Amino acid sequence: MTEEEIITAVRNHAVDLPPPASTEAVSDAEKAIGYPLPRVVAAAWKSVLKRS
Repeated sequence: MTEEEIITAVRNHAVDLPPPASTEAVSDAEKAIGYPLPRVVAAAWKSVLKRS
């Protein structure tokens, strides 16, 4: 399953999610935990509720 397929599946099946995170919020989270998030996680956080 590709990253885009994962994000599309989340978009199509998730309910009651918060709005997408900003790039700054993702960066702040990475700084707080001390390492980068996996690319698919960061992408999902930033785009999961945005519709193309």
